[in-house]
Amino acid sequence: MINYIWPFILTLSFSLLLTPVCSYIARRLGVVDRSDIEDRKKHKRDVAYLGGVAIFVSLLLAMGFFYSELVDMKLIILGMGVVVMMGTVDDMYNLKPWQKLLFQILVGLLLVAGGVGVHSVAIPWVGDISLDGWMIDGFWGMEIGVSVFSAIFTVLWTVFLMNAMNFLDGVDGLAGGVSAIAVVILFCLSLTIYVNQPMTGLLSVLLLAAVLGFLAYNFPPATIFLGDSGSYLLGYMLAVLSIFAGGKIATLTLVLGVVILDTLFVIIGRIREGKKIWVADRMHLHFRLLDSGWNQWQVLLFYYMISIILGLISLVLSNILAKVVIWLFLVLCFVLFFYIYVLKGAKKSE
Repeated sequence: MINYIWPFILTLSFSLLLTPVCSYIARRLGVVDRSDIEDRKKHKRDVAYLGGVAIFVSLLLAMGFFYSELVDMKLIILGMGVVVMMGTVDDMYNLKPWQKLLFQILVGLLLVAGGVGVHSVAIPWVGDISLDGWMIDGFWGMEIGVSVFSAIFTVLWTVFLMNAMNFLDGVDGLAGGVSAIAVVILFCLSLTIYVNQPMTGLLSVLLLAAVLGFLAYNFPPATIFLGDSGSYLLGYMLAVLSIFAGGKIATLTLVLGVVILDTLFVIIGRIREGKKIWVADRMHLHFRLLDSGWNQWQVLLFYYMISIILGLISLVLSNILAKVVIWLFLVLCFVLFFYIYVLKGAKKSE
């Protein structure tokens, strides 16, 4: 049985120490979200980026102490590095959307090359559908065993989560807090008898501690932001953990139900209005709540409470049909909520 207490304390210490260092470096380099530019967040002062770098370095240092348990994660760690590098460059120079998408696909392919993949999908009344068909045993001289369908699903899942967490990062403490809740649920899942993956539990503990150390400086009013490096890293790591933990994609989709629905609604809304889906606006639910009079802490508590409730439900319900029923109920609630705070609000402004 792995002792999770010392890894947590060690990683938390790294994160608490490194986050203000990264904040200082970001300010010195001018990698900040400037308050004199009209943007979605409407903060009153310059706020440093590079929060993702602090989380990444904290994780990397902690992994060095527990290398023997995480020795099979070389390509995953490489993917973490690629994600943070891409996000940092984007924070500094604003990459074009196609360049970011290309990097995200590359990261997903690194997961596949590292043996991380979704091998089956459970569907009510149908059962488990295997994704292991159409195998490729070799590519450019490399001996690998990759299922095309599994690879496509894994890459799409990874890219979607990276962008969903990036979309969520619009309120101080929101993306980090929701991610921390999701990680706790995945940690509990990894310790259950039917999953029993201590290594996944260890990775979850390291990520949780790194995020909590960052959150100490990111709660309202934040002194440092995740930046694209951080939001993409959180999405990437959640994809990895959800696949590791017995392929419990359904569990994570339930925990992140509001986040996922909001992402889909905003994308559909932008397409319907003829906008580019990657152009930032204030259509997301958290921005709509702020515009309707909620303060940042109320928005945080709303998202946190829903994530915790859905997370506990996902742990209690092992039946996939029951989770689907909860999902349908969640969709109904979100549609009503979306109507009240988005469509109704839009009509008032006309």
